[in-house]
Amino acid sequence: MGTSGISIDHDYVYWMTGDGIKKISRKGGDVIDVYRNTSKSPSLGLLQDAGNFYFAQMNSNGHSALMRLDKKTAVATQISSSINHVMDFTADDDSIYYFDNVPGKGSFGPVALMKVSKNGGSPIEIDQGTGGWIKHLTVDAKQVYFTDIAKVYAIAK
Repeated sequence: MGTSGISIDHDYVYWMTGDGIKKISRKGGDVIDVYRNTSKSPSLGLLQDAGNFYFAQMNSNGHSALMRLDKKTAVATQISSSINHVMDFTADDDSIYYFDNVPGKGSFGPVALMKVSKNGGSPIEIDQGTGGWIKHLTVDAKQVYFTDIAKVYAIAK
Protein backbone atom coordinates (compact mmCIF):
# COMPACT_ATOMS: atom_id res chain seq x y z
CA MET A 1 0.00 0.00 0.00
CA GLY A 2 1.27 3.48 -0.84
CA THR A 3 1.45 6.70 1.12
CA SER A 4 -1.86 7.97 2.50
CA GLY A 5 -0.85 11.06 4.48
CA ILE A 6 2.03 13.49 4.97
CA SER A 7 2.89 16.02 7.66
CA ILE A 8 5.89 18.14 8.65
CA ASP A 9 7.26 19.82 11.74
CA HIS A 10 10.36 21.93 12.26
CA ASP A 11 12.79 19.02 11.87
CA TYR A 12 11.10 16.13 10.07
CA VAL A 13 8.82 15.05 7.25
CA TYR A 14 6.41 12.29 8.35
CA TRP A 15 4.28 10.07 6.14
CA MET A 16 1.81 7.26 6.61
CA THR A 17 2.23 3.97 4.84
CA GLY A 18 -0.05 0.96 5.22
CA ASP A 19 2.29 -0.40 7.89
CA GLY A 20 2.81 2.76 9.94
CA ILE A 21 4.40 6.21 10.26
CA LYS A 22 7.83 6.93 8.84
CA LYS A 23 10.00 10.04 9.14
CA ILE A 24 13.07 11.56 7.56
CA SER A 25 14.98 14.68 8.50
CA ARG A 26 14.09 17.71 6.39
CA LYS A 27 17.84 17.81 5.65
CA GLY A 28 17.83 14.23 4.32
CA GLY A 29 19.20 11.04 5.79
CA ASP A 30 17.82 7.65 6.73
CA VAL A 31 14.14 6.78 6.94
CA ILE A 32 13.10 6.00 10.51
CA ASP A 33 10.03 4.06 11.68
CA VAL A 34 8.04 6.18 14.14
CA TYR A 35 5.10 3.82 14.56
CA ARG A 36 4.79 0.27 13.33
CA ASN A 37 1.25 -0.90 12.58
CA THR A 38 1.08 -4.50 13.80
CA SER A 39 -2.44 -5.00 12.39
CA LYS A 40 -2.96 -6.84 9.11
CA SER A 41 -5.17 -3.89 8.05
CA PRO A 42 -3.66 -0.56 6.94
CA SER A 43 -3.25 2.71 8.80
CA LEU A 44 -4.47 5.67 6.71
CA GLY A 45 -4.16 9.47 6.70
CA LEU A 46 -1.95 11.55 8.97
CA LEU A 47 -2.23 14.73 11.04
CA GLN A 48 -0.09 15.94 13.91
CA ASP A 49 0.08 18.55 16.62
CA ALA A 50 2.84 19.21 19.16
CA GLY A 51 2.22 16.04 21.15
CA ASN A 52 0.33 13.58 18.97
CA PHE A 53 -0.25 12.03 15.57
CA TYR A 54 -3.80 11.28 14.36
CA PHE A 55 -4.74 8.64 11.78
CA ALA A 56 -7.42 6.16 10.74
CA GLN A 57 -6.86 2.49 11.56
CA MET A 58 -8.76 0.07 9.36
CA ASN A 59 -10.02 -3.21 10.81
CA SER A 60 -10.47 -6.56 9.07
CA ASN A 61 -14.04 -5.61 8.00
CA GLY A 62 -12.87 -2.52 6.08
CA HIS A 63 -14.12 -0.02 8.69
CA SER A 64 -11.80 2.41 10.44
CA ALA A 65 -11.40 4.03 13.85
CA LEU A 66 -9.80 7.43 14.50
CA MET A 67 -6.60 7.01 16.49
CA ARG A 68 -4.27 9.27 18.47
CA LEU A 69 -0.61 8.28 18.85
CA ASP A 70 1.35 9.96 21.65
CA LYS A 71 4.68 11.13 20.23
CA LYS A 72 6.60 10.55 23.47
CA THR A 73 5.21 7.19 24.57
CA ALA A 74 4.15 5.76 21.16
CA VAL A 75 0.88 4.65 22.79
CA ALA A 76 -2.02 4.54 20.32
CA THR A 77 -5.50 5.34 21.66
CA GLN A 78 -8.82 5.18 19.84
CA ILE A 79 -10.63 8.53 20.04
CA SER A 80 -13.58 7.65 17.78
CA SER A 81 -14.82 4.20 16.85
CA SER A 82 -15.69 5.13 13.26
CA ILE A 83 -14.30 7.40 10.51
CA ASN A 84 -14.67 7.32 6.73
CA HIS A 85 -11.02 6.73 5.88
CA VAL A 86 -11.29 7.66 2.19
CA MET A 87 -12.22 11.27 3.04
CA ASP A 88 -10.01 13.97 4.57
CA PHE A 89 -9.92 14.75 8.25
CA THR A 90 -8.50 17.89 9.86
CA ALA A 91 -7.96 19.50 13.27
CA ASP A 92 -8.01 22.71 15.23
CA ASP A 93 -6.49 23.21 18.70
CA ASP A 94 -9.14 21.12 20.45
CA SER A 95 -10.93 18.80 18.01
CA ILE A 96 -10.61 16.50 15.01
CA TYR A 97 -13.15 17.06 12.20
CA TYR A 98 -13.98 14.17 9.89
CA PHE A 99 -16.63 12.51 7.77
CA ASP A 100 -18.34 9.27 8.66
CA ASN A 101 -21.07 7.13 7.14
CA VAL A 102 -24.43 7.57 8.85
CA PRO A 103 -25.03 4.36 10.87
CA GLY A 104 -27.48 1.95 9.31
CA LYS A 105 -27.54 3.70 5.92
CA GLY A 106 -24.71 1.80 4.18
CA SER A 107 -21.50 3.02 2.58
CA PHE A 108 -23.38 4.77 -0.25
CA GLY A 109 -25.87 6.45 2.09
CA PRO A 110 -25.65 9.89 3.68
CA VAL A 111 -22.39 11.14 5.17
CA ALA A 112 -22.11 12.94 8.52
CA LEU A 113 -19.64 15.76 9.26
CA MET A 114 -18.37 14.95 12.75
CA LYS A 115 -16.07 16.37 15.40
CA VAL A 116 -14.51 14.75 18.43
CA SER A 117 -12.23 16.13 21.12
CA LYS A 118 -8.56 15.31 20.67
CA ASN A 119 -8.86 13.68 24.10
CA GLY A 120 -11.67 11.40 22.90
CA GLY A 121 -15.23 11.33 24.18
CA SER A 122 -18.53 11.27 22.34
CA PRO A 123 -18.34 12.44 18.71
CA ILE A 124 -20.68 15.30 17.78
CA GLU A 125 -22.54 15.36 14.47
CA ILE A 126 -22.28 18.85 12.93
CA ASP A 127 -24.35 18.08 9.84
CA GLN A 128 -25.21 15.29 7.40
CA GLY A 129 -26.17 15.01 3.77
CA THR A 130 -25.70 13.18 0.50
CA GLY A 131 -22.18 11.82 0.27
CA GLY A 132 -21.44 12.13 -3.46
CA TRP A 133 -17.92 13.36 -4.17
CA ILE A 134 -17.35 14.96 -0.74
CA LYS A 135 -13.71 14.64 0.23
CA HIS A 136 -11.64 17.67 1.24
CA LEU A 137 -11.95 19.39 4.59
CA THR A 138 -10.33 22.27 6.51
CA VAL A 139 -11.19 24.55 9.46
CA ASP A 140 -10.60 28.06 10.72
CA ALA A 141 -11.52 29.63 14.06
CA LYS A 142 -15.28 29.67 13.34
CA GLN A 143 -16.16 27.37 10.44
CA VAL A 144 -15.57 24.00 8.82
CA TYR A 145 -15.09 24.09 5.02
CA PHE A 146 -15.51 21.12 2.71
CA THR A 147 -15.78 20.42 -0.98
CA ASP A 148 -17.75 18.26 -3.33
CA ILE A 149 -16.96 17.81 -7.00
CA ALA A 150 -17.92 21.40 -7.88
CA LYS A 151 -18.51 23.56 -4.78
CA VAL A 152 -16.99 24.70 -1.50
CA TYR A 153 -19.28 24.72 1.55
CA ALA A 154 -18.90 26.34 4.99
CA ILE A 155 -20.71 25.48 8.19
CA ALA A 156 -20.29 26.82 11.74
CA LYS A 157 -18.30 24.64 14.11
